[in-house]
Amino acid sequence: MKIDTLIAIGGLVLAFGSGFLSVLLWYANSEKQRYGFERDIGHLRRNQEQLQQGITTILAELDRRFDDIERRIEQRL
Repeated sequence: MKIDTLIAIGGLVLAFGSGFLSVLLWYANSEKQRYGFERDIGHLRRNQEQLQQGITTILAELDRRFDDIERRIEQRL
């Protein structure tokens, strides 16, 4: 084989190899990004659930206090 042919084949192999590596890196980064988005959404869901539990607890405490105040007012009348 001539040296020109070997150089051409080597260049072609390098081009395909770097293209394949680029595709692999692109895929790996997109999977990392998807995982990050899913993780962020999970955090947001848990935060929303915690907020809902906190609001429920506060409303229950307010309801108890209003009942207590109402009972005291009725006792004084």
